[in-house]
Amino acid sequence: MVAGVLLLADLFLHKTISDLSDWFVKAYGFHRYNQDILYVLAAPCVLGVLLLSVRLGRQLGQPTVSGPLLALTAMTVLAHQYLIVANIEVIHFPQYAIPAAVFLGGGLSPLGSWFAATFCGVIDEVYQHLVIYAGVPGTYLDYNDMVLNAIGAAWAIVLLQSWSTVAPSVRREPISLARRRPWLCAGSLGCLLVFAQWLDPPQLSPFLRRGLTGRWYHVLSLPEALLWASLIAVTVVLPSLAPHEVRGAQANQSDPGAIAGQSETTACRSSPG
Repeated sequence: MVAGVLLLADLFLHKTISDLSDWFVKAYGFHRYNQDILYVLAAPCVLGVLLLSVRLGRQLGQPTVSGPLLALTAMTVLAHQYLIVANIEVIHFPQYAIPAAVFLGGGLSPLGSWFAATFCGVIDEVYQHLVIYAGVPGTYLDYNDMVLNAIGAAWAIVLLQSWSTVAPSVRREPISLARRRPWLCAGSLGCLLVFAQWLDPPQLSPFLRRGLTGRWYHVLSLPEALLWASLIAVTVVLPSLAPHEVRGAQANQSDPGAIAGQSETTACRSSPG
């Protein structure tokens, strides 16, 4: 229900927020606004990531945790450099990190939570294209924004599922099943990419466009967006493949009562009587 309310807010408040942003541009000038809004949006996000990363502690040493975090960092920087026209678009990251966290806390698996939040982002962009900006010259279905939404959702999923105290009941899939799925996913993705390539071929010349804001950016095609989504999905899945026993062992080592209880149980089992 909370995720539904967030989606409705995204759909119906988009035009209001966009108009408010235009007012600030007129009042303060684009360059000042574009610089200040980056600090306003990015600072809380970076602070939140750092705080959660500190709480992860030793888990950051695990490749299944540190690898996805480093990959998401690189994707975020790359997306900001080449997929964003103005810094206000940074809002996509926290905008879809929140529903992803809601889905995860509601009991969905990490991959299911990421997919659900990303799908909400797709609905948002389709609604903008067909309703809000219908008939406006120069507009198009924005796959760039969909990728930004997916990255934001992935940040929430990777951090929260790695931090077991936030989502202690996260459902993890069996390792053996997760090992079989890449082949199925790769085959399905290959077929989907072939169809997407036929439907919406990438525009590689010119690769970059210069926006009205002065920034150079690339307009993603459908197959390019699918490749981005596939890479992001990998970062979401990897922490789920971490051994289950690690956290249980750490919890028992830090809980004297649990250690004592295990000792008593062992003694009872070894007793001849």
